[in-house]
Amino acid sequence: MVFVQRIMGEYTRGRVTRATIGLQFLKDSAAVAATDWEESLKKVRAAEDARQPIERVRLDSDILRQRYESLSVKVAEAEMMLRIERRQQGVVLEVLDLPSLPAERRPPVLWTSIVGAFAGALLGWLVSLAWSMRIRRSVVTEAA
Repeated sequence: MVFVQRIMGEYTRGRVTRATIGLQFLKDSAAVAATDWEESLKKVRAAEDARQPIERVRLDSDILRQRYESLSVKVAEAEMMLRIERRQQGVVLEVLDLPSLPAERRPPVLWTSIVGAFAGALLGWLVSLAWSMRIRRSVVTEAA
């Protein structure tokens, strides 16, 4: 039972660790997306000040804004999942039935295979013998 509890504890720690790593990755990605979005906004302002066409620059800025917003939502979801995992309220691994040794002894697999092969060969030989006897009878009756 101690071994099972150790495995379950390790499983829980692994889930928390993966959630933490995933959260950090999303936070880093969101920070990069925020920086990219800020730079694109600077380009939009510079293009407006210089009276240049801004449609493409504004489209790029909108795409980067959507990416940042999407990552921000994912960061919030990942933080919630991490809190759930730390409280151990997420997916729970439970032992429903403790492992045990078989109550009855079974014959070894090799012995069962040998007996099965022998029985199959014997059955095949009997069918072949019956078939050859049938053919001999039909040949004898045709000859007569």
